[in-house]
Amino acid sequence: MNFERLVDDWRDLKARIRANWDKLTDADMAKLDTGMSAFAAALQERYGWTAEKASEDLERFLARVRSSVADAAASCRDAAEEAWQSGASRVRDSVQSGRERLAQEWEKRAEQASACSDRVETMIQQRPFVSIACAAGVGALLGFLWRRR
Repeated sequence: MNFERLVDDWRDLKARIRANWDKLTDADMAKLDTGMSAFAAALQERYGWTAEKASEDLERFLARVRSSVADAAASCRDAAEEAWQSGASRVRDSVQSGRERLAQEWEKRAEQASACSDRVETMIQQRPFVSIACAAGVGALLGFLWRRR
């Protein structure tokens, strides 16, 4: 959480306090910085309440704020969980799709290799002497290259 967000949240809380207790002055609001007991004393003075009544009213307000914060946190948690699940689902779907495409490509290449092997076998059967001559030529070339190393 950055500082600006913290300042905005503090301003929002002060606005809620002002809305809840409209008789408070700026000086009373400044007592928030000194602690809850000083603020409760300001409520007591402005509204003519007993110390107990001011403390109870302040506690009820704080309970509502805590509840609001808890609800907001739960909403954020739920949204994050939903985003996580959605992202995880998309990743699983992408991986599955990739596997399927890979399997299709593998099958296609295996068929091509098998067809190539069949053509070579057919050629060897149809022209055995040419095949032997090609094999000898390739062997001689490899031997020459090997000897040059």
